[in-house]
Amino acid sequence: HSITGVKIYNAQNPESISYETFREAYTSKSHELHSKVKPARALAKAVNFGSQYRIAAKKLSTMLFVVESEAQVMLDAKAEAFPVAEQWALYEMAQVKKAGKVHTMLGAVRHLREALNSDDRIVSGKADRQAISFRIQGSAAEMTKLAEGRIWKAALEQRFDCEIIAPVHDECVASVSIEDIVPFLKEMHACMIENYAGMTLPIKSSIAFGKSFGPADQIEIGDWPTDEAIERGLAEL
Repeated sequence: HSITGVKIYNAQNPESISYETFREAYTSKSHELHSKVKPARALAKAVNFGSQYRIAAKKLSTMLFVVESEAQVMLDAKAEAFPVAEQWALYEMAQVKKAGKVHTMLGAVRHLREALNSDDRIVSGKADRQAISFRIQGSAAEMTKLAEGRIWKAALEQRFDCEIIAPVHDECVASVSIEDIVPFLKEMHACMIENYAGMTLPIKSSIAFGKSFGPADQIEIGDWPTDEAIERGLAEL
């Protein structure tokens, strides 16, 4: 999101900044540019997800309350930052049109031939977006379900003073006593990062905790629950 965010920021501001400066400003509340780069990253998140599911500038403009030309600038910024993602989406849609169906990475199927072949452009266009969405979000849902299954099999609720609450989009949310937080985070994190569908890329899972689930209370400690990272988070808490 920061890669797209810096592209959006530079397109909207007369003075360009580097990705490194953008990240530093975003992560440091005391940075002079923090208040400017934070909304750019929020926009980038919406653009990244929306564009990957083939959203058009007109629709994006209504979502973000901007004019259509500005929405197109954001979509162009994302395409420039991630050209291979655009190629992948076009390839996937072509494959779905040939087969008339789309699979998740573990093989769940959604049949779309009838919708794709519809004379109604709204219906066929929606099917295009559904194909990409199912491929990405269906696979992501499988990842989350498998992680929740591992958490259950690890009997974390029986072994720690905790409650596994629910998955929220791509997060697994739990409540845990501060006395158990160190071993609990390490075991829950291990459940989150096991390999999925034979992928060669490693699975990563960021970690945050706080006194409540509210974003203002959450403290990010990175991708690994090391003793040092947890201690830093607890000190900030």
